[in-house]
Amino acid sequence: SISAQPNGPPPSRKMEDAAVPPAGGAYEKSFKQAYQLACTNSGCEPNKGLIEMLETAAGGGPALTEVIIKGNSQENFHARIGDPDVEALVAVFAQYSFGHVRTIDLSWNDITDKGCQALAGLLRASPKITRLNLAYNSIGEAGITVLSEALIANNKLLFLDVRGNKVGDHGGLEIAKMLCANKSVRSVELGNMDLGHRTLTMLGEALKRNGALTHLNIDRPLLFSAQEEAIEQVAMGLRHNKALLSLSIKQAGIRARGCYLLCDNLALNSTLHTLDLSSNKLPEDAGPSISKLLTLSQSLSTLHLANNQLGDRGCTALSDALATNRTVTDLDVAYNSIAADGLMQLAGAIQQQAGLTKLRVWGNDLQAESTSQLAYACQQCRGLKECDMLVQIVDDTPNAVLKITQESHCYQTGQV
Repeated sequence: SISAQPNGPPPSRKMEDAAVPPAGGAYEKSFKQAYQLACTNSGCEPNKGLIEMLETAAGGGPALTEVIIKGNSQENFHARIGDPDVEALVAVFAQYSFGHVRTIDLSWNDITDKGCQALAGLLRASPKITRLNLAYNSIGEAGITVLSEALIANNKLLFLDVRGNKVGDHGGLEIAKMLCANKSVRSVELGNMDLGHRTLTMLGEALKRNGALTHLNIDRPLLFSAQEEAIEQVAMGLRHNKALLSLSIKQAGIRARGCYLLCDNLALNSTLHTLDLSSNKLPEDAGPSISKLLTLSQSLSTLHLANNQLGDRGCTALSDALATNRTVTDLDVAYNSIAADGLMQLAGAIQQQAGLTKLRVWGNDLQAESTSQLAYACQQCRGLKECDMLVQIVDDTPNAVLKITQESHCYQTGQV
């Protein structure tokens, strides 16, 4: 899809050799002609969706504000774009100084280092883009290095998504260095990029220095140390950070020590409100660390711990703190090998909760007694609006028969 907004006045000329965009639809008409010519010169086919939007805008429709060519969409699945397509787009954007376009989404395509380097050159020449999505392409270390260098001095880009590009630890290190210097980027997605110890160490330093970044995703790094030193560096950065609101570190192999380091430092953090540690290796011994975080944090509102190994002891420790916590609204402890004892403790904590609005517990040992207690607790928690259990009440008796269905995503009650 390609989004747009109503036509406005043409942007001012920023580059000496850039053409001033004509007013209204004339700009899109000229852009279309230049784009078709550039595609011919690059030996690629013009993207049909982009052509259609340009034709609409040229006919008096809304001005083009977003170029979104996702390779995993139905219309582009068998016509993914590569480096020649990117070079054609870059040539036209450079000529017209971007016009009204502020967002480029070329995710799930076949772009390599060459195409990424072309985009980097564009960001240097006319830095008007605020959102850039290159997730799940084939960009490597060389491409991400040039892109990172271009973003060091860039003060317009707010959102960067490069997930799924296997740049490795060397490429990741360049991104981390960029985040130490860049003061404009607000959201960065770095998941599934094979980042290593050096990248996370530098990211820890970036968290200390960067006062602009509000969201960071570093899912699935490749970490092999039993002492979890890389996680320690990130944790130390979080201790001093005053801007980050959301952090995702899923599939990182975090164990008890890593959890302790993160929670101990986050307990002193006053801004983070979303923490996702799903699909790690958190054992029962991680429970006290999570309990400390819930007890001391004044900002945390979303805590996702699904697909770990917290068990009864971990859930009990978490529940003790949850009972008196007044900030958490979204809790996910699904698939944590929690049996009756832990679930009963969780039910008791939920009954005392006033702020919890979302709860996920599916995938644990939901037997009749613990399920009954959870159902009653959910009824008592007036603010709860979403739970991944479907509970059926028979003969208006809430503890009589309880049925759990995995397909349900909300808590429901009613007579049978």
